[in-house]
Amino acid sequence: MAPAALAPSPAPLLPLLLLPLLLARTALPAAAHDIAPEVTNIPDGDEFELHAQVCMQEANVTEEEVHAAFEQDPNHVPQILKCLWGCMYRKIGLLVDGEVSEEVPAGVLEDRLHEYEALRSNCGEKVAAAPDECEKGSVLRDCAVEVTSTVTPPPS
Repeated sequence: MAPAALAPSPAPLLPLLLLPLLLARTALPAAAHDIAPEVTNIPDGDEFELHAQVCMQEANVTEEEVHAAFEQDPNHVPQILKCLWGCMYRKIGLLVDGEVSEEVPAGVLEDRLHEYEALRSNCGEKVAAAPDECEKGSVLRDCAVEVTSTVTPPPS
């Protein structure tokens, strides 16, 4: 059962799940491109869907529950999304052994290395201190949204 495409929604949905994933060349569902059409450096493909399916099974949640969670107040993060984030970040190599990867994960875009370095240096200790993968996913998501919104690219 393939995850349904994310329903079109206001721009604030983007940081909920996708912003940290933009660091990697992980394929996103077509609706993600609809939410943020300016994001053109992310290849199409089935990798995101495959990870999402596996992570939904690990978190024991259905597509309907995930979509319902996204429709809730964005300031309240349901546990199922925390667990999905933790699993997804592990799958794409951002979380390794419960910590932000010391090595740059395969697929991080060259022009986004500075964002990954900022994420690792600003979020590493916070993520390591979280008690489990679900909380680590939530902490990493929150920290990544904060960090990547303030990072500027190095001069060319």
